[in-house]
Amino acid sequence: MSQRHVTLLLVGSLFVGGLLSTTTAHAKAYWTKPRWVTLRRRVTIKKVQPTTHKVLAKITLKKGSNVQLTRASRHAPWVLRSGKYAPTAKVQYTITRANKPRWFDLGITVPFAVAPKHIQSSVGKTVYLSSTVDDLSPADFASTQTNLLKEHYSFHPYPFGATMTLTRYTHHKGGWGVGQVRYHGKTYFAIAADDEADVVPYNTYTIDGNMVVSSANPNNAKSVVLRPDSRVTTKSYWSQSQFGGKDDLNYRYNVKTKHWDLQPQDDED
Repeated sequence: MSQRHVTLLLVGSLFVGGLLSTTTAHAKAYWTKPRWVTLRRRVTIKKVQPTTHKVLAKITLKKGSNVQLTRASRHAPWVLRSGKYAPTAKVQYTITRANKPRWFDLGITVPFAVAPKHIQSSVGKTVYLSSTVDDLSPADFASTQTNLLKEHYSFHPYPFGATMTLTRYTHHKGGWGVGQVRYHGKTYFAIAADDEADVVPYNTYTIDGNMVVSSANPNNAKSVVLRPDSRVTTKSYWSQSQFGGKDDLNYRYNVKTKHWDLQPQDDED
């Protein structure tokens, strides 16, 4: 793992840690103004008669559902406020998730293309240099599979997110394999895997569900391919990796314009 990747993870942890009181510590959070959330897991809601608190029915919401919630206090149930689950004088829909943190992310899911779960499904498609690659720790490409396995490399490309076509994949034990790729008109062989290899099927992923690390600009949706376990919401903080001594570009989503606004860079002393 490159030093850059380690740094990104540390920065992401620090950033997300600073947001815990409002975004991830859901078991302790409460608010009276409705907020949109994205469910991280399947959740059972109760259709309740407000005057008697009688449970009239139970309904299951799927992982990834978007709903509006309010909560009167830390010990009160969550009340749904959106769509067909909006409360009326006769019924309301509630969720009780006491001591069950991290069951939702603040914000509405922003749709992007998702990479296949297994890299062998990417044969014939675009793949990417992973975030473990940078100018200090470039990828290892060889002219033949034999040379790759013997660590006789002929080319060391970077940066993260560079595109190529996966023309063949040979699986090896341990969850990794050898990818034959076409890169800048030439054929090379490199270590490829679903994750944490020189060549991977995605160029964007999330840390702790709130910080996005990507080589792509979020406003160019066609260039974004998410790691399968990642989800981007309107509350996400997007960091677009830059190289050649340039600072990363940081974005926040603007709900009104449905655009990712570039955030100002911090001034250096």
